[in-house]
Amino acid sequence: MLKKSKENVLLNKSSKVLDFTKEKFHQIQTSLQFSRTLDNKSLKTITVTSANKGEGKSYCVWNLGKSFAANNRRVLLVDGDLYKGTLSKQLKVFYQSGLSEILISDTHPMERIIETKQSNLFILPSGVLPPNPIELINSNRMQEIINLLEEEFDMVIFDTPPVVLLSDSIIMGSMCDGVIVVIRSGTTNKKNLEIAMELLKKANTHVIGTILNGKSYSRNEMNSYTYY
Repeated sequence: MLKKSKENVLLNKSSKVLDFTKEKFHQIQTSLQFSRTLDNKSLKTITVTSANKGEGKSYCVWNLGKSFAANNRRVLLVDGDLYKGTLSKQLKVFYQSGLSEILISDTHPMERIIETKQSNLFILPSGVLPPNPIELINSNRMQEIINLLEEEFDMVIFDTPPVVLLSDSIIMGSMCDGVIVVIRSGTTNKKNLEIAMELLKKANTHVIGTILNGKSYSRNEMNSYTYY
């Protein structure tokens, strides 16, 4: 039986700002819906990362997942950051068994999946911090887990550590259909972003694109999407 999370990731913003944010992620979701893998198949597994910490990866993963779920897709968010588990903390499932426990056992991933309050949206927590995260991620078991999850969900989105700081996201990206890099407006260092992109390229990952997070919009820009 699936457990339920007690998520607490909604920001204290006006309804207009939240609606604008929702629409922006819907646009990203629509774009991804028509994106293809390198062998011309529909995307089912996506790694979300950034150059450095504090870019807003977990925020983007959550909102992107909600957008796919609202479009009647069965969506799983996987907290692949075995070090910090930011997404798990935001959804208040940080102390639940999760990915790390599955990686060191033969437990089926579905036994650790938790329902969120939104229909069609599920979370696999990071689990307890293991002594050897990178070894667990860089394993045949990790690929096996990804394959099993693909059979159960329409879309699986992995929240992973920053590329420049840790190599986990590079490994995860090479196992998934595509990679999205989150960039924070006014924060992301251009040189670090170039390094991150080069590392992902060398690992032969399929970088689908980037998400610009934290950009300020004028009132007119926020009003424009309701034109029709």
